[in-house]
Amino acid sequence: MAPHRETSHAGPGRPVPDWDLAAFTPAGGLRSTAPDLVRFLGANLDPGTSDLAVPLEDVHRPRRSIGAHEDVGLGWHLREEGASTIAWHNGGTGGFGGFLAMLREHGAGVVVLYNSPPSPAVDAAGFGLLCDMFG
Repeated sequence: MAPHRETSHAGPGRPVPDWDLAAFTPAGGLRSTAPDLVRFLGANLDPGTSDLAVPLEDVHRPRRSIGAHEDVGLGWHLREEGASTIAWHNGGTGGFGGFLAMLREHGAGVVVLYNSPPSPAVDAAGFGLLCDMFG
C-alpha cells in the first residue's frame, strides 16, 4: 500500500512519520482504503445470508450503557438519535483519522478518512451528514 497512501500531517504543510505501535498495533495499526471501508459498511448494513450474517448482527447488539443515549456493542458505539440508532466508530493515529457511521434501518452510512490529526470536528461533520440525510 505504501506507494498509494497519503502522507500524514500534524497540521497544514507539516508531514509526520507513521507511528510504530509495536505491541499496540491492534489498537491503531489498521490501514484501509475508502473502497474497503465502503464494502465493510455495506456488509454491516445488510449482512444478508452470508456466513458472517449472524456475527455481524451480534456485534450491533448493545452490551453496556455508556450514557443516557449511548450504548456499546462489540466494536461499535450505538447512539440514539430520535427513533433511530447510529452505529459508529472512529479512530486515529498521529496524522491520520477515520470515522464510519451508519443508520442500519435506513441502509445508509458515511465513511470519512483524513490525513490530519484526529479531531472531534470530523466526527461531528460525519454525524451531521448522516443526520441531515435522515433526520
